[in-house]
Amino acid sequence: MNLAPRGLGWPAGAIREIPFRYQVIDTLRDLAAMLLLNTGLLALNCVPVVGSIVAICGALYFNGYLLGRDFLDYPLALRGMRRCDKHAFCRRHRWPTLGLGVAVLLLALIPILGALVPTTATTGAVLLHRRLTDDEAHRTPTAQYPDATERVVRRPTRKDAAGVTMSRLRNTGSTALKKGSLRAQVAAGRRLGY
Repeated sequence: MNLAPRGLGWPAGAIREIPFRYQVIDTLRDLAAMLLLNTGLLALNCVPVVGSIVAICGALYFNGYLLGRDFLDYPLALRGMRRCDKHAFCRRHRWPTLGLGVAVLLLALIPILGALVPTTATTGAVLLHRRLTDDEAHRTPTAQYPDATERVVRRPTRKDAAGVTMSRLRNTGSTALKKGSLRAQVAAGRRLGY
């Protein structure tokens, strides 16, 4: 697999169309979920003080996530993904999806800027999708190590005079230290050349 940075665009085989009937069904399902969720959050506002705070936070979180998922729908639908595949992708990348949605939600509240947000958000969603898929491509398991995304090899452990066991992880460069205080661990690492 070639992991070199790609230029703009996708290969012709990567773009697939979803039949119109499935697009309508997926949209109606998303609309029903959004209406049920917002109706429940609106009803939560009837509870004095605490209900309003929870409803506002919940509405910001869920509507931000749904809005981010809606904007990511554009690049995902072009790749022929159905609703369940899109949800799985957005759940895997929950925080970037939420960040996109909350940013769009808050920017849309600014009077004149709100008119420009949908176009900019669509472009941002395409670029975010590109970054997320490139990150996934770089973390895919290799044929040699199919069960792990990162090869970790332990070197033999050594003990210093204070009895601190040190083990070096070759790939990550981090040091696992056991026993003793932080100062003793740092000193032991320096003595052993880590």
